[in-house]
Amino acid sequence: MDSEVIAAVIGGGSGLAGALLGGTAAVIAARIQARRAVEAGLATAKSTYLAPLDTARRTAQREVYAKLVDAVYSYLEAVARAVPAARMLEELEESSRQGVVVHHDTVQSQRDIVNGVQQPNEIKRAVQHIALEGPETVYSRAQNIEQVAERLFKALRGAGGQYQLPNGSLADTEPELASQLRDTLESHIRSFTGLASDHLNNRDIERSPIIPATGP
Repeated sequence: MDSEVIAAVIGGGSGLAGALLGGTAAVIAARIQARRAVEAGLATAKSTYLAPLDTARRTAQREVYAKLVDAVYSYLEAVARAVPAARMLEELEESSRQGVVVHHDTVQSQRDIVNGVQQPNEIKRAVQHIALEGPETVYSRAQNIEQVAERLFKALRGAGGQYQLPNGSLADTEPELASQLRDTLESHIRSFTGLASDHLNNRDIERSPIIPATGP
């Protein structure tokens, strides 16, 4: 085979290899572009589909959160007169122990004010609604509020009296307990409002990026 034929064969082979390499690169580039187009389409579809669902869910959550806030502040208003009355009952009980004559009517008038406060059922219902809507972090904070409200109710009803310890013995109610729990409840609802607000303003779809595909 002479040199011209050899050169032609080599040249032809090089051209074929170049064509193959160029074709392969073009196919890879096309596949990458197609994958990116699919990812972009999925991201758009995801946003379009999830955005209304996210908005509806946040609206439902906002409503149940607001119910708890309203219920707590209504309860705080209900105990506004009862907390001083509970304090008065404790003072009257202490005076009675020291031998001071305490009139029954005076005690009863304060007791009637305290007994006018009902169990925090509206708070309990609101917390259960939050259990349905979530998330767990907000529900956990709501449970703390419910527990404090329950303790406040018991402290009011037990003011000026005694309660049973786990060992069966009796102890006097803690002075100023109702007042302390009232302040704790108010602090808890402010903390809850801040947490709930942060959650409502942090969209789930913004925290769920499309995972890029790997490989050609």
